Amino acid sequence: MRIPLARSGFHSLPVLLLVAACAGSTKGSESVQRVDDLLEHVESVRAEAFASKETARTALEQLDALCSPGFAGDAKDAYAQLIELIEGSEKQARQLRASIEPMKMSAESVFRQWTADLDAFGNTRMRQRSETRLDETHARYRTVYATAQSALISYDAFNGDLRDHALFLSHDMNASAIQELSGDLKLLRDVLIELDGRMDACASAAAAYVESAALHGHTGEAGAESATERPTSDAPAPAKSAT
Repeated sequence: MRIPLARSGFHSLPVLLLVAACAGSTKGSESVQRVDDLLEHVESVRAEAFASKETARTALEQLDALCSPGFAGDAKDAYAQLIELIEGSEKQARQLRASIEPMKMSAESVFRQWTADLDAFGNTRMRQRSETRLDETHARYRTVYATAQSALISYDAFNGDLRDHALFLSHDMNASAIQELSGDLKLLRDVLIELDGRMDACASAAAAYVESAALHGHTGEAGAESATERPTSDAPAPAKSAT
């Protein structure tokens, strides 16, 4: 008695191969999507670093203007504006922090899958090439993460110093008290210069990552822009001292 082919299992082999091929194709597409997601997160960190430079500088300019020997405006209004700008700078620090965590999670997913997929290579040369590029890409990402964390820590400290100055002035905003702050303000300007450097390092590292890892056909626009570029801020202009 002949066993029908439909029941023998021979017809199921092409189906199984097709299912396996589809699963592999879906897995590959998901990996490409993970890479693209990470690129977007890195670019978001870069954008927040630029915005952080702007908000930090604007807040310090307001403090400088209020404490200028030639200030001749309304001290109460200028102080209220200072508080508003400090709050804006603290909010921006939170936005920078909020951009770093998703990037970290996305990167862990990308590099974990990339590492696991090395075992799927049949060609040793191709596997070694992919492993080398994995190490290089991972190193570039670690630079982005490290510089972002460094910039964030410095930014939080800078905002804390701004808050301390504002608290001091809230109880003692006369000429002699402000005169005592002159040395502190100079130190704060130096801190801002250092903070700018850390933000630039973060933005440059992010731009380098995006430029090197951008999907084929993308121009890597982030890498072409200057790390010192600053976006236009919607924050109010600092109070001006009398000339």
